[in-house]
Amino acid sequence: MLVSTNIDVLVEHLQRQAPQVQFRLHPSGYRFTSPNDDLRPSVTWPAAMVRCESRLSGDLEQALAVRDVERLNEDLGRLIGAYTVIVILRDAVHIWSSLVKESDIFWSASAAGMIISDNIGVIRSLSREFKAEPTLNVQYCTDGVLGEDAFGTETIFSGIHHVPLGTRTSISVDGKVEVQAIPLPEKDNPLDAIAEHLTGSRHSSGPQPILMFSGGLDSSSILYACKEAGMSPVLIHVLNHEDRTATELPTAQRIASGWGFDLQVIEKPPLTSYAPNRARKLDASIQSPFEVNPIFFFLNDEAHLEDRAANLGISTCVTGFGGDDVFGQNPSTNVTIDAYRRGGVHAALSECLKYSTLKGRSFAPDAWAAARKLLGVSPIEDGYRPPDWFASRSAVERRDEHPWSRDHMNTPAKRAHLRGILRAAYSCSNARQSPLLYVTPMVSQAIVGGVFRKDVADLYDSKFDRIILRQSLFQRSGSEIAWRRSKRSSSNFVFEFLTNNRDELHDYIVDGRVAKSMNVDRTGLKNSLEYCCSAGINNDLPLLFSLLRLEIFHRHFASVRLR
Repeated sequence: MLVSTNIDVLVEHLQRQAPQVQFRLHPSGYRFTSPNDDLRPSVTWPAAMVRCESRLSGDLEQALAVRDVERLNEDLGRLIGAYTVIVILRDAVHIWSSLVKESDIFWSASAAGMIISDNIGVIRSLSREFKAEPTLNVQYCTDGVLGEDAFGTETIFSGIHHVPLGTRTSISVDGKVEVQAIPLPEKDNPLDAIAEHLTGSRHSSGPQPILMFSGGLDSSSILYACKEAGMSPVLIHVLNHEDRTATELPTAQRIASGWGFDLQVIEKPPLTSYAPNRARKLDASIQSPFEVNPIFFFLNDEAHLEDRAANLGISTCVTGFGGDDVFGQNPSTNVTIDAYRRGGVHAALSECLKYSTLKGRSFAPDAWAAARKLLGVSPIEDGYRPPDWFASRSAVERRDEHPWSRDHMNTPAKRAHLRGILRAAYSCSNARQSPLLYVTPMVSQAIVGGVFRKDVADLYDSKFDRIILRQSLFQRSGSEIAWRRSKRSSSNFVFEFLTNNRDELHDYIVDGRVAKSMNVDRTGLKNSLEYCCSAGINNDLPLLFSLLRLEIFHRHFASVRLR
């Protein structure tokens, strides 16, 4: 039995244990085949690889020692923070990936062998040796642009698969793949879960972290959890020059001082003064389109924060990212559908009235829209309504979805809620090659476990969204901060970015490989982009940014070659 934090050590161990099996070591990955290129090796590989933020319990170490796969699935569900576990047995490879991303694990299998790696570029390059060069996965891109991501095993490249976050993926020697959700812990109070995540993992050692403090509900909840846990983070409020008239800086200063903290402010210069990022290269650790930050790709927008952290001698930055998705800032309009299928007409009407009141609009149009969906007159959409330039498509039978989505096919509002959580989790990365390690406790297993089993109707009332987090903060702090409504963020910064990079955005979005491969009216797409770059931001912006992320990611990895 070997438990190693280094994949190279694991491969060396396997070479000693199974000399008749051929191993070819590559950067960040390995390929294994039998002498006859048969995926049925006749040896047992008593090996495992573990990378984990928190200390392993005795029970978990024993489960690893005996390679009890089912017991491991239960024990890993109680771990704090990020982890990746790979167990290789005679007849299958079992891979666990926490919801909090530790690393991405990819695989590709064919008659010529199997490749497993934590680098999609390695998989893509080695696949050429198998004479099976991966092509662009158009269905994956279409789902991504429309906000209907499946979060299953598929990736942007056909034939390359990914271990979904929050799952155990088992790949047998005969090519069968089984994906099972890892159980989530459930904490009664989200502030306790935040504190446990920050104090119970490797982030608790060393200097106190930076906390990105906007003064909103999420960052205020994290700050109060830190205060209760005896932590003293350095609070930093970032002020974009273009959005300075819409800032919540006075509110953030009042909250920080009221709880005994100082607040530092970083005022960014105008976007027009930024030096362009001529390198146009992705961070080497980015392995998912969700991690691509288009603004950072074109401009080194995080340099100001990194410089401040370096001056303070701090290497960890905590953010409230993902809290809106987890606690339900914008419940799906399909809450009425869920209520009807849960309790009939009366429940649907009551839920529709509550939702309309929350949104401050008339009850009748929402009720009529829900009725049309239930009667099949209007589609029940999970993602964005496609614009005119995005041609309609026939329904596609979903074969590869995350287990969370598969289990909620009949409740579209809950399905949309869980997709939002997954989208936030996939957008985070603990492996960025940056001076700062970014920590996002709002998408930790314990936090998500607290809302995972709740109906979307339980996440809001007729006055407030994110009601669970608000109640928790108010009960602990007694502060009315829990009930304040944040200002709507300004779009001036994004508009300036679009305006200043119009030509390059046209190259990536309109003339890119992704748009050309999809069923898109590129003239309409061009007109929509031109409008956003010159007149003002419209409802197409999320789709345009999704296209941009996919194109940046595809261009980077389409050119990767192993040396």
